[in-house]
Amino acid sequence: MSKTYTITMDNKKMFYDPQIEPAVYIEPGDVVICESEDANLSHFLTEEDVWEHCGELKEDCGGGSDPVCGPIYVNGAKEGDFLSIEILDVQAGPWRNGGYTSIQGEVGWFKDRRIPASEKAATRILHYDGEGNLIMNLEGGEEYLKVPANNFVGCIGVAPKYDRIPSDHMNKEVCGNVDIPQFKKGATVILRCNVDGGLLSIGDVHAAQGDGEITGCAVESQGRTTVKVSLIKKEDMPYYGFPQVNNDKMIGSVGVCPHIDMNYCCMEGYADLIYRMEAEYGIKQADAYMLLCIAGKIQIGNGLSAVCMIDRDILKKYKREGEK
Repeated sequence: MSKTYTITMDNKKMFYDPQIEPAVYIEPGDVVICESEDANLSHFLTEEDVWEHCGELKEDCGGGSDPVCGPIYVNGAKEGDFLSIEILDVQAGPWRNGGYTSIQGEVGWFKDRRIPASEKAATRILHYDGEGNLIMNLEGGEEYLKVPANNFVGCIGVAPKYDRIPSDHMNKEVCGNVDIPQFKKGATVILRCNVDGGLLSIGDVHAAQGDGEITGCAVESQGRTTVKVSLIKKEDMPYYGFPQVNNDKMIGSVGVCPHIDMNYCCMEGYADLIYRMEAEYGIKQADAYMLLCIAGKIQIGNGLSAVCMIDRDILKKYKREGEK
C-alpha cells in the first residue's frame, strides 16, 4: 500500500546535487506533496517591491533563484532507470491566493531596448477571483484585467551524475527549470536517473505563463505540488533521449537546449518524438517525420525549452477493409 509524504518549504534547495542528503526516502508508487517557495523567495509581496530594490536577493538565494523542494530518493532506482512522475495536483499560491509578475530590466526578450518599457522595473501582484481567473492591475491602478489561471510546476529535475547545477538552470540530463506549461495536473513526466535513487526535486510553481515567458517572470507563486513517483527499469523503457511529458491525449518530448536558440530546441524535441513514435508505436521514421509536419504541435517554455507533441488519437492504426 502506497504512503504519502509531505516535504515542507523549509527543505528548499538551490541546486540539483548528487551529494545532497535526501529530504525523504520513498518506495515506487508513493505520493509526495512538495511545498515550494516562489521563484524569488518572497521578495515580491507588494507592487512597490521591484527588482532594483532587491539587491540582497542574490545573497539570500545563494546566488540564484527558483528554489526546489527535495530531493526525493526513490528506493530501488538505479543509475540508468527512469522515474515516472505523475502530477496529481498543482496549487499555485495556496497561502497568498495568487502570485506576482515583474519586469526585471536586464532579464527577458526585450533587454535590447526595442520596447522602451522593458527598461522600467515594475511588479504586479495577481490574485484569484474565485472563478478561475487572476486579477491583474493596470498601470495607474484604476483598471484591471482578468487572466485565465493555468497552474503548473516550472522546475522538475533529477540530480546530475557529477557536479551540481543551480536550480534555475536546465539541461537534457537533469531537466530542471524548463517552465513547460504542460507540467500540470494530469501529466506524467519521465526522467532518467543519473544516480541511484534519482534525487528528484520539484518547485517554481506558476499560476499562469504565456508562451516564451518573455519578461523572464511568469505569475510566480508559492506552491503545493502533489506527485506519484513510480519506477521504470531501464530494460522496460522503449526509448528515451530527452525528458518526456505525456497525458491521456498526447505524448511530448521536451527539447531543452540552454544557450542555444529556440529553433534548435524545437528540432531536438521533434527529432526525439520521431524516435519515440518508432519505438512506442512502430511508425517508421519517414512516416513520423511527415506526420509531425502536418499534425505536430509545439508549446514554448521559457525561451530555452519547448515541448513537441502529437495527439495519441492520430497514432492509432487502421487496416483497409478487405485486407488481412
